[in-house]
Amino acid sequence: MKNLFKWKTIRDTLIIGLITYALIELVCFIFIEIKYVPAEKPSFTYIFYGKNWKPIFADINPIWGAWHEPGNIVSTKDCFNVSYRINSYGARDKERIKENGANRVIVLGDSFMEGYGVEENERVSNLLEKELKVEFLNFATTSMGPTQEYLLYKDLAKNFSHDKVLIGILPFNDFQDDDRDFSLKIDPKLYKPFWVGSYPDYKLTYSPLKLEDSESLDYKIKLATSFRGNLTEFLKSYTYWFNIYFYLKHVKPIVYLAKSNLPYSGYYDYTLKEFNKMKFSIENIKREAQGKEIYIFTIPVQSDLSRYAIENKVSKLGNELGAFCKNSGIHYLDLLPETYNDYGKDASKLYLSCDGHWNATGNKYTEKLLVKFLKK
Repeated sequence: MKNLFKWKTIRDTLIIGLITYALIELVCFIFIEIKYVPAEKPSFTYIFYGKNWKPIFADINPIWGAWHEPGNIVSTKDCFNVSYRINSYGARDKERIKENGANRVIVLGDSFMEGYGVEENERVSNLLEKELKVEFLNFATTSMGPTQEYLLYKDLAKNFSHDKVLIGILPFNDFQDDDRDFSLKIDPKLYKPFWVGSYPDYKLTYSPLKLEDSESLDYKIKLATSFRGNLTEFLKSYTYWFNIYFYLKHVKPIVYLAKSNLPYSGYYDYTLKEFNKMKFSIENIKREAQGKEIYIFTIPVQSDLSRYAIENKVSKLGNELGAFCKNSGIHYLDLLPETYNDYGKDASKLYLSCDGHWNATGNKYTEKLLVKFLKK
């Protein structure tokens, strides 16, 4: 009788535990489906990270941090499976020679400009190269901010012959990418440069970790291929609760930066301190470019389009950055107004269904706008 009672207790505990887990998972399912929490849905496809797995980027470069390891890499998510061709300089691009005439364009930016989630031939810079019959050398990288873009241009990209520089700015996270305290709070293992001080008297500093102790290539491979890494991938692939946990830990902190109860938007919720750091990096790129034409455009995400409608269709960043660029002799295009006019109610058509980056349609649409911009 004693053993029977013990077994019933274990059984009842297991049943209660399973019911509790099922209810938690159901609530998380509802929260994600109704977009109460904008976390990713589980893909229900598990990717095992074996010993041959490589990340698309890591803290590799001692000057600007995040960069690619040369070779071929596969990037996979629920709605895409794409190949990355990384050239010998570490750029996601075909091989380029340093001297090939002046009529070439250097491309700087983060994951949007890198072409995250789309094949190389679907990426905006490749489409521009095909349309304009001019080489577009793409040096964009996931996790890049304006400070890193300046350092990359100064140390590497400017050594390739060109007469124009095209910079894609993502307001959603480019301000936070240059915020030392915020960045290191979210990810203490980052190796990254930051401007510290007051405009225009900044000093370039780096995160406390040495490059070899940060999110280096070896660290990312070791973590992803470990039991913990594969368990994390499994839980992201098959559970709703873990995706909400992941969102709250890694994405929600940016949303908290909103200055009101309105949807967070980097077009509106930046500070003067953050704007001055961005401005300073742009000024440094212009100085290094030595008279070459600079073209800058700002990239909206879906929350920016929602906020634009609430803000009476006035782009705060577009106006302020536009005025700065005009005074500095820099060409500027704000994609927010035209994107809203063309896709305000159907913005999801421009972005990956499992991710916030442009899909092939978004890249193609942006290419058409940039062709007009670059031809002016």
